[in-house]
Amino acid sequence: EARITPTKATIIVTVIMSGILGMLQRWFQPLIDGIDPLQGRAAKPTPLTFADKCHYAFFASHIPISILFDGQSLIPQRFFPQFLFDMNKNYIDMLHDPIVALPAPAWITSCFACEMFLQVPFFAVAMYAIKNRKPWIRIPGIIYSAHALSLFVPIGTTLWTAAGPSFQDRVILSFIYSPYIIFPLWFLAKMLLEPTPYVKVEAVE
Repeated sequence: EARITPTKATIIVTVIMSGILGMLQRWFQPLIDGIDPLQGRAAKPTPLTFADKCHYAFFASHIPISILFDGQSLIPQRFFPQFLFDMNKNYIDMLHDPIVALPAPAWITSCFACEMFLQVPFFAVAMYAIKNRKPWIRIPGIIYSAHALSLFVPIGTTLWTAAGPSFQDRVILSFIYSPYIIFPLWFLAKMLLEPTPYVKVEAVE
């Protein structure tokens, strides 16, 4: 079966993400205008903080991981170069991860579908909002964080109850998966505690 090269895979991912960003801008602009927490008030962008940089890096790193590895459960195999399957297989053989093993059960595939079609577009939007200091990301950010943390309940339970991994494997897997709990919690805390994230509302004289 013919497979695409890594270069073509990169081009495909870039085109897909560009299309997603364009559609999101057209579809959600009215919603964004409606949930703008500033509501016409003057505001000054705040400097990029360490937390903002960490959140941006997390979202940026999550996109290729979601598409190139978790996407193997959803996207036809012909769209992936062989080395990605080999990397995934070597990882599974080493740590016996029950979440990414193929073929995946229906419930895991449904989780990956939520990740691919809901979370990945949000990652791109969140990166834009962080970079350009857009406070309208607050409500979408709360929704994303709650959704991501909810998905992790069955995933975390499976990591510790599924047959196959040893206790040592489960500890290592928990460490590997921990950023996908820590960062959504961290982002959720920021969105809840800051009514106008990334900007400082100027006092009305």
